Amino acid sequence: MGPFTALSSCACRYCSIVAQQVNTIKGPLLRRYVNQKREKMNSEEVYFKYSVRLRIFSESGLNFKDIENNLSIIPNYTHRKGDRRTPKSPEYKHDMWSYKLCLDKTEPLENYLYKLWSEIKPHKEYILNLKNNATVDIFCGYRSNSDTAGIQVAHQSLEIFRELEIDFGLSIIII
Repeated sequence: MGPFTALSSCACRYCSIVAQQVNTIKGPLLRRYVNQKREKMNSEEVYFKYSVRLRIFSESGLNFKDIENNLSIIPNYTHRKGDRRTPKSPEYKHDMWSYKLCLDKTEPLENYLYKLWSEIKPHKEYILNLKNNATVDIFCGYRSNSDTAGIQVAHQSLEIFRELEIDFGLSIIII
């Protein structure tokens, strides 16, 4: 069993490509190939980036102006049911109002959550009432080029989820 046998048993596209490349390389060439890959991985600066969006969806329609006026927030993005992202894209199945926080992407996730909560906390009752006719969520994103990275979030910053009765979810993308 060679050092890369495990790669060929993995079903992901990346591992199958690497396994194919490795299986064609023998002896000293294999060592050089592996060392070049390690050097490339070690030379890249590791980064961690975060994003947070308040999103409101409804299949029965949203009054964008009403949301904007009640939250005192201008959305970064909206679309209507039936709109298309591009002419060949499928139609959206719902209206969506979305507000993305503008912080430095390297700020910790909890800073995004604290900031969003400070902006919408005065409008908590409006948001809770809005949930009777719409889906409200907070989309949290985490992106890194480190496959061994993790994330820790201060429990105090999760107050926004408890108070708005929204589940916490995190989209994780490792590049």
